[in-house]
Amino acid sequence: MSFSRWLDYLGGVITVRVRGPYPEKIINLALSRGLFLSDVKRDGQDVYFSVRRSGYKPLAGIAEKFGYEVEVLSRKGLPYYRRALRRRWMMLIGALVFVLMLYILSSFVWFLEVRGTNNVTTEAVIRSAANFGLQRYAFKGSLNKTLIEEGILREIPELSYVQVTIKGVKATIKVVEKVLPGEQITGPCNLVAKRGGIVEEVMVLDGTAMVQKGDTVGTGNILISGTIIPQGEYPDDMVPPPRLVRARGVVKARVWYEGYGEHPLLEEKTVPTGASTEGISLETPWGKWSIKRPKKAFTSFEVQKSGRAINTPWGRISWNRETFLETRVQTNEFTPEEALEMARQEALANLREEIKGAEKILSTKTRLISSPSDNIIRIKAEAEVLEDICRPEPLNLEEELPR
Repeated sequence: MSFSRWLDYLGGVITVRVRGPYPEKIINLALSRGLFLSDVKRDGQDVYFSVRRSGYKPLAGIAEKFGYEVEVLSRKGLPYYRRALRRRWMMLIGALVFVLMLYILSSFVWFLEVRGTNNVTTEAVIRSAANFGLQRYAFKGSLNKTLIEEGILREIPELSYVQVTIKGVKATIKVVEKVLPGEQITGPCNLVAKRGGIVEEVMVLDGTAMVQKGDTVGTGNILISGTIIPQGEYPDDMVPPPRLVRARGVVKARVWYEGYGEHPLLEEKTVPTGASTEGISLETPWGKWSIKRPKKAFTSFEVQKSGRAINTPWGRISWNRETFLETRVQTNEFTPEEALEMARQEALANLREEIKGAEKILSTKTRLISSPSDNIIRIKAEAEVLEDICRPEPLNLEEELPR
């Protein structure tokens, strides 16, 4: 828009139609008096043009003096908009408040998304990001994406890459998990006992058996050696060196597992009564105010806290809610038979967890290990199982190979 057009807009422009004989005469008269006319058009005995608001009264005086009829077709420009807005000032204030609120709300993070997680949980990534300021309702101006990315990598070692992207009111955290190498041994190794027991079966696929049926072995004892000693008679100077292999085979043994359980004869536990009260407070950088105080004071209670917090350019503002739940101590008394059964069930459950994956359970038994004067019944459950106890262990080549 040209400078003259801006002046017309700021001062106001009136578009008119002038009717009368020889309409060119009124145009000449207006121009001779210094009036600025624009967009002049003629249609028969009518002439159309625009004149600045300040020149309309002089134009109307000329038209009245010389017998011309002037009709206003439109009014444009700031003065006329200002008059309309003056009549609707509440609408203008509402529009300004809406724009201001829209700008303020767009300055915060309202949605948070995590992509690329597999073994690492999404909740773990969100908690780590919150430790460095990135969370819902966080002020975008206070966020340092580089600091957040480096912080998440430090806190979650299973991740190899983190990228934080903020678009609009949504923050996206893209992660790449580390690919950890497998623990399988591919070189020469022995098979050792991962648990002590009595050997029941030995099957060697490669290597040298170091135990036989009936032997008692302890944790770490070599079951099948990865060193194969050449057999036969050789001249002293032609004895071949031992051959190192990856020992393979199965050694099954009878092993024992234990599970423990206990239960008191007199049990005290805290239970809610159902009564509750709550308090609400507002905490800002300028102070803390209590919006709602608890109506009751309980002797024994539990507290549940909730609320929301946002980081603003002026500091952290939080809305805190504390719910106080009244509690009481409930006492339950059990007979020795009831406590014994509950302790036994707990011991068996713990035992089942220990022997998970066993090939065969040979026998199980439970025994009481508490004394009659104890207030707690203690039970130990024992199981004898048959399982493969082999575990690979790399060979120490310096010890195995002759110098």
